[in-house]
Formats: sequence, C-alpha cells, structure tokens
Amino acid sequence: MTEPVLFVPGFPGSHLRDADGTRIFLTLSASNPLLAGPDTLGDDGVRAGEPIRAALTLGFLDVAKQAGTLYDLLDTLGVDPLKHGWDWRRPVWDEAPGFGTQARLAAAIEAAFAADGPVTVIAHSTGGLVVRALLEARHDLVPKVSRLIAFGVPWAGVLLTLDYLNGDRGFAGGLVSAARSQEVIAAAWAAFDLIPPDPAHLADPLTGVPLLLTYRTDAGGAKVAVDPFADLGWLDVLPVGLRAGARTRAREAARRNRLRRPRIDTGGRALDVVNVVGWGWRTSPAAELVGDGAGLRMRIDRDEPDAVLGRGDGTVPRRSAAWLEGGDGVTVRTYHLPVGYLTTSRKHPHASLWSNPGGRDLLRHLLAGAPLPPLVHAAIDHEDCRPNGPAVVRVWVSALDAAGQRLPAAVVEAVDLQPANPRIEAAFSQAGQGRALIRIPRARMRRGGGNRVLHFELRVRWNGGVSDRLPFTLRAN
Repeated sequence: MTEPVLFVPGFPGSHLRDADGTRIFLTLSASNPLLAGPDTLGDDGVRAGEPIRAALTLGFLDVAKQAGTLYDLLDTLGVDPLKHGWDWRRPVWDEAPGFGTQARLAAAIEAAFAADGPVTVIAHSTGGLVVRALLEARHDLVPKVSRLIAFGVPWAGVLLTLDYLNGDRGFAGGLVSAARSQEVIAAAWAAFDLIPPDPAHLADPLTGVPLLLTYRTDAGGAKVAVDPFADLGWLDVLPVGLRAGARTRAREAARRNRLRRPRIDTGGRALDVVNVVGWGWRTSPAAELVGDGAGLRMRIDRDEPDAVLGRGDGTVPRRSAAWLEGGDGVTVRTYHLPVGYLTTSRKHPHASLWSNPGGRDLLRHLLAGAPLPPLVHAAIDHEDCRPNGPAVVRVWVSALDAAGQRLPAAVVEAVDLQPANPRIEAAFSQAGQGRALIRIPRARMRRGGGNRVLHFELRVRWNGGVSDRLPFTLRAN
C-alpha cells in the first residue's frame, strides 16, 4: 500500500494544546480557554494536536475517541495513516491563515500528495464537514484526493448540540454538569456548524420526502418545518453571559451553512465518496421549536417510531448521514450498516463504525484490494438485547451489493427456531435501500447453558446467492 491515507476525526476528537504545550482538552479548570471564546476567531495561541487515540473522559457526543480502534484495523492492512487533528473550538470552515483548520488540512493534503500521490481521506463525524468545507473552497485540491471515506458524517446536521445548548444534558451521563457542558458548547464554533440547515433543502435522496429535522406544531397539531436559523430567540435559554458569543457563532453558521445542499460542490472535478451510514440505534430525528419570546427554545424529539427508514447510529440520524448525493463529478456510494448487538456480541455505534463488520469489509476492500463480499450483516436492537427484554426481539438487517444497493429479491429468514414452523422472514424493499426489520419471539429461540441463554440464527437469500448463517446469543429472561 503506497497511497497515503489521512484521518480527520470528529468533534471534539482532537487534542488541543496551549501556547506552552499544555494539554487542555476539556479540562475542568475555570481558566480553561475553551470557555472564553475565541469570539473573534483571532489567534489565541491554542493549537490542534493529533486525534485522540482513546479517552475515558466525558463521552461527549460519542465521537472520535476510539481512533485507536481504527489505527489497529489499518495496521492489519499495512496502513499507517497520517493523523490530522483540528481545533474543534473553531468552525469547520475556519479560514485563519497558517494555523487555521482549513489551511492546516490543505497543507497536509498537499504534502502527502507531493510525496506519494493522491490521498485517501478517512473522515469521521464532523471531520467530514471539515473536509467538505475545504474541497468546496479549494477545488484545486479535489484531484489530490483519490477518495473520501466518510463514517457517520452528519451531512444534514445533528441534534444533540441543541440538547447541550438547552442545558438539558451533561457530559458523561451527568458526571459533568449540564450547566458546565452548556458553557463548553456555547463557546465552540463547530457546535453551531452541526445545527441542521433550513429544512426546505432537506429531502430523502431516494424518495424526495422532506426530512423533518426542525419544526413547529401548528394550531391543528400538524408539524411544520422551520429554519432553526431564521429566529435565534431560542438561544435566550442560555445564561446571559453566554448569549452574545453564541449568537455570533449562530449567525455565522447561518450565513455559511443554512443553504447547505446534499451535493458537494467540487467545481465539476471528480471525487469518489464512500459514505458509511449506521442504522438501527435509537437516535433523535427531530427538534421542535416551542414557546414565544423569552420562552422560545428547541426541544429534542425523543420519541422515535421504529420505522425501518428511521433511527441512526446513536448520535447521527440515518437521514442526515445518508443525505449526501452524487452528481457534477461527485460519485457517492452509500452503505447502510446495522448498529446494535452484533453477532460478535459487541456494539459498534457512532464512535467506532469502522469496527462494524461491514465497515471492516469496506476498508479491507478499499485500502488493501480485498474482494468485497455481499454486505450481509445484522444487529439486535440495543434496547432488546438486555435481560428481561421484550418478548419479541427486533433485528436490523442489511443486504447490500458492492455498490451499496439492495441485493436483488433479498429475503431474511430466521432459522433454527423451535418449532420450525411457521417460518419467520422479511423482505428487503427497494425503498428500504437494502434494509429490513425482522422480529423474533424469544419463546421460539433455542435455550442453552442451563436455560441461561437463548440462541437463534438468520440467513439471507437473494437471486444468485445465500449468506452464511448469522448466529446470535442472548441472555434469557
């Protein structure tokens, strides 16, 4: 493998250091510069270090703190990636010369290209928005990027930012207070770049159905899409001392991002995008604008239906990660991978999508030239796998070909049930983009381990093939 690989993590997935080299990543000191700006985007001496390889702190937004798992996987492929961190306190489009986010990323791509040729960029979460901003601002760099591999990128925004701005949630499940978490988010420019753009520009690329990410409820009870940047009165939920800086960040995010479209503008230059979307984990899909005047606020919509077309990777809604579309020189292949309790008995949601079996298959294929098998994978709903779970277990299944399209006439069936009949199976519709939901009663699963565990298996059939069996084990109620 001679082609260079560059990794750009999500938010806040990079070490930050102050002028004397001290690590300042989310320290709790009252003098922490994170809590002071930078409001003007001037140079405050803070510099981005490498992506955070592993961290046990805070768990903020479940992003990019498992870079070590990616590095370990790439090592098995003979790949030593260039590890590129960015200052997530600043916007994804940061234009500061020399030390700014865009200038540093451009320099890294140009240096890698000069040494070894076109670069494969692996971007996680908000890191994909950083890469997009650069390629749209610098079309001359597009030919120097051989492909962009995007894992869980919120192309159409993500809503957890609003939770923290509202003061409704604290980092690490409350270990850091909601008030302190609110201060950190209100001071981070990139957090505002994650607010969804005007819903008028959001639509499912397959069906054209509007993706309702922010809305009001009218007098008749109907949901009406609204632009979250049109009225920033909801920022008054912040303490008075945080409002001015937050409004500055929001207004600039509105100016630059509210008209974001699903197609990356490369000036017609060719760009290959491999877009990996996690699906099956309960993920907030919408936010409601409620109240008037000083009481105006964004409220996260937490009650999500179990629709096959819904859900996400636990942080980014599926509809946001899958929003990207090709055209004008850009080729987009989107792969939906189920997220939840996997056949390995592990869970790989947003922070480690590359560790999902389908993600590993894709990287082996793209970076090491390994044949890409049919992407047939399944995951038990993460809420159903617990002991004393529901009587019927939901399993999310993907059946994709090499282009990310549904395998023809694919059907998933449960095998090794007791009794064998009636059979349980589910089809993969074209509208489902190679995804299906199958429900398995616990009462029909085989018991083992002294009746302490339950077993069942799935198999996918399609025109021209059949998958290996996918075995699952659960603890009995």
